[in-house]
Amino acid sequence: MPRPKNARTKASFLVTIDQIEGYAEYWSTCTGLEDSAGDGASYSDGLKRNLLKLPGIREVATPTLSKPYDHVADRPLMAWWDRWCEGEQSPVRITIQPVFYCDDQPELEGEPFVLEGCRPTRFKPPEVDKTSSDVAMIELDLTFDRIIYP
Repeated sequence: MPRPKNARTKASFLVTIDQIEGYAEYWSTCTGLEDSAGDGASYSDGLKRNLLKLPGIREVATPTLSKPYDHVADRPLMAWWDRWCEGEQSPVRITIQPVFYCDDQPELEGEPFVLEGCRPTRFKPPEVDKTSSDVAMIELDLTFDRIIYP
C-alpha cells in the first residue's frame, strides 16, 4: 500500500502551552489524547426487528505531556503549577502544531490542533536515580474543555 501523500510521523508535531508567562518550551510527547462519542443507547425500530444505536455523550481522555527536564527553563511552569495548587487558577491553551524540521528548526505547516480550557490535574517532577544515564523527564496531565480540529 502506498504511503498517503500528507502522512506525518509522530515527531512532526510541535506541542506548546500558551498563557504561562515566561514559558516557551516545547513538549516532546502528548499521549492519551482521545475524543469519543462514548457508549450510546441501543433501541429497536419496532417493525423490522433491527437493533439501532445512538451515539453517547462525548468523552475526552486526559492527555499527558512530557519533556526533558530543564531546571532553568522549566521554572515558570513549576511556579504556575504552585500557583494553580494554591487557588490561582486560570486555564491555558495547548497547541499541537504540524511542523517540518529543516536543520533542526521547525517550520510551521498547516493548522494546529488546539485544546482550549486546559487545567492541570497532575505534575510529575523528574525521577532521581544516581545509577541511571536516562534523560530526566517531567510530565503534566491535563483536562480540557474543547478540542479544535484543523
